[in-house]
Amino acid sequence: MSFILSLHEMIAQMLKEKMPSGTNLTEFLTGLLSLSKAAVYRRLDGKVSFTFNEMAVIAQAMNLSLDEMIGNIPEQCHLLKLKIASSWNPSETDYRLMEQSVNAMRWLKQHPDSRVEGAINLIPDSLYTPYENISRYYLFKWIYQYGYAQKIIAYKDVEMEPKAHLLQLEYSKALREASSTSLIFDYLTFYYLVNDLKYFLSFELITREEINLIQKDLLLILDDLEWFCIHGKFKDSEQKLFIYISNINFDTNYCYVDTNKLHLTMIRACLLHNLVSRVEETFDQVKDWVQSLKRSSTLISETGERSRILFFNKQRALIKSLNDPDTNIEEFLLGF
Repeated sequence: MSFILSLHEMIAQMLKEKMPSGTNLTEFLTGLLSLSKAAVYRRLDGKVSFTFNEMAVIAQAMNLSLDEMIGNIPEQCHLLKLKIASSWNPSETDYRLMEQSVNAMRWLKQHPDSRVEGAINLIPDSLYTPYENISRYYLFKWIYQYGYAQKIIAYKDVEMEPKAHLLQLEYSKALREASSTSLIFDYLTFYYLVNDLKYFLSFELITREEINLIQKDLLLILDDLEWFCIHGKFKDSEQKLFIYISNINFDTNYCYVDTNKLHLTMIRACLLHNLVSRVEETFDQVKDWVQSLKRSSTLISETGERSRILFFNKQRALIKSLNDPDTNIEEFLLGF
């Protein structure tokens, strides 16, 4: 009996954690399982067991595995989910995945101790999503790189679905609501982007006019980033933001979310998506690595004025080189 009560406590706790803010758990389960409120209360109180079929229905609706629901994850098994929601002709399932990601990040605003920290070599969602040309470019590259189109398409053929882009904006805004954010930039972040743009330009998949629009957005992102560094906070949420520059290169984005109720690890995969883990060991490893990298990086937020000016001058010169096909961008490979 004690095991049954413990099991129901774990299931109830998991459901409460996963419920979107403002959603009543009892009403949700009443509609999902076609049960009366009294029957749902008995299950949540542990007086009646959830049937296997009911647990399967809940798991499917909330994008959970049965192991996650009951906390039955072997120590040697690190559970990872590749959160893939297609922004190219998204289905209702894709939209549901996007909405779940948005709701998960909205938890940050409710926790005054929330922290988001990461090492990045790709401009983060929280910076680029307000800029249509950059958002469109990343979608174009994703389609090109991972073969989701039946044929190679040009940048001009890519259009973002308004609903998908709106959800991306909401996700980015929710991320900026963390009480404290620390971002460690690979010093070649903008070099990687400019190098790719020159590649697509050389194959005429992006036109010179489109490059100019992307370049304009990139310069605006740099202006935003410099403002964040000078003031040490985001403009809209006014939450703390610390920017570091690393001379050590890394292969993708590594991020962790830390609150007193949630530890989450996100590793960027397939350009636009995240491998997501709630395993404590994974969280500790990524957190330790990010903290170690931070100690060997240069802080340019509210301090290090000389380093900050040098960094932004170099990035602006790199981005402006998009207008000059003869510029050798290899000179920008030198360390920060």
